[in-house]
This record gives sequence, structure tokens and C-alpha cells, in this order.
Amino acid sequence: MRLIRKIRNLRTNTIAMNRIFHSRISWHNYLYLTILGFTAFALLWEKHIIVATVIVIFLIILIERIIHTTYIITTNKQLTLSFGRFSKLRTIPISSITEIEKIETLKIGSFHLTSYLLIHYENRHVALTPVKEREFVMHLLKANPTIVIKIKEPN
Repeated sequence: MRLIRKIRNLRTNTIAMNRIFHSRISWHNYLYLTILGFTAFALLWEKHIIVATVIVIFLIILIERIIHTTYIITTNKQLTLSFGRFSKLRTIPISSITEIEKIETLKIGSFHLTSYLLIHYENRHVALTPVKEREFVMHLLKANPTIVIKIKEPN
């Protein structure tokens, strides 16, 4: 009986929570990983241990950064950018975001090499690659409806 009451209370009480968006892994990240991996293997094969150790450390940092890059929209209307455990958190007030622009590089037909969201704030900008771009933009708009959106919709 107590469990049923708890479930009912959970359904009626809406709790505001932080929304976490993960970063999309681009083709160039895979390229960097492959190049560093083959370089480390070749250096180990040739018994250049010190240089190989440095390359392996760079490889570990790159993998950690790729896996743990997240964008967090907090309940107090802040956008927190985390680029892995080895880098400092960056916090942007959502009220200071003026524009969101979708950038696509080297577009050939409907194919583009890389795409990202360029967030303009306080005369600065940052490039983000969330997996769910549309949902990310909608959550930012919900927190600050004055943001100008420059995203081209497909025809």
C-alpha cells in the first residue's frame, strides 16, 4: 500500500531536473584515434618507448575527451559545457545566449562533411555538436525564448 502511495506521489510531483546532452563523435575524431593508435603501435614496434608513451597519453586524453563531452542545461537556466574530466567546466547563462546558428562545412548535395551548432553569447561563441540537436535547441528556447535561430530546415 505504501508503494502505491509513493508511486502516486511521484506521478503528481513534477521535479525539475538537469538535462544532459552528449556530444556527437565526428569522423575526424575517429581519424585522430586511428592515426594516434597506429603511430603508438609503430613506435612500440620499433622500441621507441618514451615517444610511444607520450603518444599513448595523448590517445588516452583524446578518448576520455570524446567519451565524456557533455552539455548540461541546468534548472537555474545555465548551460554547462564539460569537455571531459581533464578540462575545466565552462558555464554560460542561457539568458546571455543571443543566437544559435547551424554550420555545415563542405556541403555537396545533401551530404556535408561536418555540422555543428555555433552558440553566440556575450560577444563570444562556442561550437557544440549535441547528438540530439533539435531537442537541445528546443530546451534552450524554452529557457530563453529571445534566442535567434539560424537553422536551415531540409526541403
